Amino acid sequence: MKAVVKFYWPLLLLIALQLGFTGYLMILHRPECEPLFGVNTLVLAMLMYCYLLPATVFLGAGYMSYISYESLKSGQFPPAGMPGFKGRKVTTGAKARVLAVAGMLSPALALVVIGLGIQSYNALVGDQGLDGLQANIEQACQKGAGQR
Repeated sequence: MKAVVKFYWPLLLLIALQLGFTGYLMILHRPECEPLFGVNTLVLAMLMYCYLLPATVFLGAGYMSYISYESLKSGQFPPAGMPGFKGRKVTTGAKARVLAVAGMLSPALALVVIGLGIQSYNALVGDQGLDGLQANIEQACQKGAGQR
């Protein structure tokens, strides 16, 4: 069960990076007109929310699916040998099986989230592509700066 604990930290790091970027966007005055690493932050945010966030959900669902598989094998939730919160009681019996089956179904829900992310990206970008979208955003920012 040691591999399960090692996988947990990269997932938390990915979530922390996404939250940090979201916080950075919140402090910007006009995030659609600010570049970050040579790319417009609005484009980066769109890519993050349409692809990186659903991918993180899928990774978390895969982790949950593995825990649920181990739980089904051991007959208890959380599985034997897995570290948990202090004071948490181990669930056994039918309730443990229901929790394990729900965890096994989590990747299906994650695939729905990925599909929604792709659909959102296609709705936002359309036929123009990322370069066209970035050019349109830059033109709007230049028009906005000229009106001041």
